[in-house]
Amino acid sequence: MKNQLILSLPKLSKKLNLTVIQNPVDFGDIKSKSKENIGRLKDKRYLVAAGRLVPAKGFDILIDAFHNISGQFHDLELIILGAGKDKENLEQKRNLLGMENIITFPGYVTNVYPYFKEADACVLSSRIEGFPNVLLQMMSQNTKAVATLSAGDIENIPGIFTCKPGNPEELSAAIKNCLLSNTDVNRSVFDDYLKGRTQEMFYSKIMEQIKS
Repeated sequence: MKNQLILSLPKLSKKLNLTVIQNPVDFGDIKSKSKENIGRLKDKRYLVAAGRLVPAKGFDILIDAFHNISGQFHDLELIILGAGKDKENLEQKRNLLGMENIITFPGYVTNVYPYFKEADACVLSSRIEGFPNVLLQMMSQNTKAVATLSAGDIENIPGIFTCKPGNPEELSAAIKNCLLSNTDVNRSVFDDYLKGRTQEMFYSKIMEQIKS
């Protein structure tokens, strides 16, 4: 994120000593909300993605990637949570592929965490991001997470399955690899990583910078 800021505003690199402190995530709130009963999700197999329905989020790429693997995973569905201007285009793409029965767009959802918790895998398909907190939210609820390398820090996250952004074939391969892998060990791996993104750690880092 620091490098992206300097590229946008080159003068900053000459005048300021920049330190980026990532936004915190309220994992206590997430844990509480993840317990909500959202009905029939436990009875189905599905991938889940979430975000604004805009081109930057790469949901069109995700639909193509899902189409690539749907023949192998016959009972798998795709749920894309969120609202936005691209919804009609995405629905049209889905329908042209004949997947209207297995790709759904529930719209904006106030509590995404039960969806993340019950999914076979969570997917971040973005073309470009700052840093996607939604990925951390997914990791807090699920041991299977797939992400495009759409932000600089994603490559440093342990345990997730990654690929280049903008490529349906690479994304489908990453999803397939994730689905077929035993990721039980990721619970402790993710929990250790997420300790660095708590609200307490956020405030601690701010105080360290103030004192230095």
